[in-house]
Amino acid sequence: MAAVIGARALRFLMGGLVGGLLSGCGTQGMSGELSVPFFPQSGLGGFRLLTSDQAPDLNAPYILLTPGLDIDEPTVWPMGDGLLLWVSAQPAGQPDGQRAGAYIGQARVERLLSGAGDLSPALVPDQPWEKGALLHPTLIAATPGPPLLLLYQGLDGSVGAAPFGPDGMPHKMAAARLLSAAQLAGTAALGSVSGVVSGGTLRLYYLVHGGEIRRADADLAAVMQVTKDPAAGLTFTVSVGPLLHAADFIVPQSISTSLPAERLSGLSARRVETPTGRERYDLFLVAEAGGKSVACAASSYDGATFLPVAQPILPKGVTPSSPTVLTYQDRALLLLGLRGAGTGIAAAQIP
Repeated sequence: MAAVIGARALRFLMGGLVGGLLSGCGTQGMSGELSVPFFPQSGLGGFRLLTSDQAPDLNAPYILLTPGLDIDEPTVWPMGDGLLLWVSAQPAGQPDGQRAGAYIGQARVERLLSGAGDLSPALVPDQPWEKGALLHPTLIAATPGPPLLLLYQGLDGSVGAAPFGPDGMPHKMAAARLLSAAQLAGTAALGSVSGVVSGGTLRLYYLVHGGEIRRADADLAAVMQVTKDPAAGLTFTVSVGPLLHAADFIVPQSISTSLPAERLSGLSARRVETPTGRERYDLFLVAEAGGKSVACAASSYDGATFLPVAQPILPKGVTPSSPTVLTYQDRALLLLGLRGAGTGIAAAQIP
């Protein structure tokens, strides 16, 4: 159904243009004719982590850092001056790749520069299919409107859904998963899954093999119905081939050398409306090569043919995980996992 058309060629032909334009664009970015129709990349680069000068009350750049817990994979809902934040949380100090006991936590940020309140459990692993861990929360919301679902994944990548109740909190659907890992990835390893709403369709973007980005679509009304009645029918249409490959992203190794990415992780998706009224789809992720990791982005007007941004979206020296971007107070806000003494949620904005 969907495939990349000339992503590598476009990246090399337009790489210099991307760097120059992104360095000068604002939250929604460029004015003039370059952004319409062929260049949907405004506001996707040049992020800088919060500093202690900007946020003296924070352990900047962290807005959420909890001793004893490694916190990662943020998804967020803006609420006036504040944010409602969901993350994956697990006991600190576990070996790399060990996710046993991970759960979905929730915290409220009253103001960005004042940081988050206490983290409390929102969803815990209590179903057999979850295999003892909950990972990769992703918020599903129609525009305009309140959040509809909090999607999450079990240890094998299978996807569960938690609709929001009258109390404003997510509650798991009856004891069943929304999608098995095999339905999306077959026998391959399924990585992080993220989703957006477009009209009456739920679009899921997800990682397979650690190096391919694919897409699956379903009727949103049918998804909401199956969260109430797991026996109701639900069909996802899966893309025939990858939308992007790891090698479509570049990982700088030094001032003069770069390598094609070997692995992708921490995917998140968003849908935005540009100032010209066009629908745009953005993907954010981490690309790895040669022992280095960078936060990257790609963008599309049709949600199928994506153009990678030629440069990492954060400066060198940052080792990120699970980046996600939202519009907060009319500016692009990047949240991501960042490892220091522990792993917490850091924030970055475009100056």
